[in-house]
Amino acid sequence: SNSGNSAFVLDVASPGSDGSGYCMHAYSPDSNSSEYYRYQTIFENNFVNGHTYRIAFMARSNNGSGKIKVCIQDGNGTKGDYYGPEFNIGTSWSSYQCDIKVTNDGLTSLKLSFGSAQGDYYLDTISLIDLGTGN
Repeated sequence: SNSGNSAFVLDVASPGSDGSGYCMHAYSPDSNSSEYYRYQTIFENNFVNGHTYRIAFMARSNNGSGKIKVCIQDGNGTKGDYYGPEFNIGTSWSSYQCDIKVTNDGLTSLKLSFGSAQGDYYLDTISLIDLGTGN
């Protein structure tokens, strides 16, 4: 736990969701539901206009009141804003999944935001699947 830390932390931790190996660890130092995007991790990808993407991951939080918001945007965060749900993250490893249809050109970032609830987050088996245009 990073209790008392005032900085966003992104590193690795163990064990992962299968009880072994490693997972991604993120620490959000405060809560701000209107500025949830203040603490996030970004995965770069060239998203294709008209395609639907499935984002899936395993996650848990240290306090049971964690929240993770998913979105697809351009690199500047000024275009796109295709938001998936805000997931409520409990203390046990659970699977989370959403589909987001892209309807704009130039989107390059999958963002997972942690800023709406303070605490430690653990993520594993993160996947991004292009489902194509039939969805």
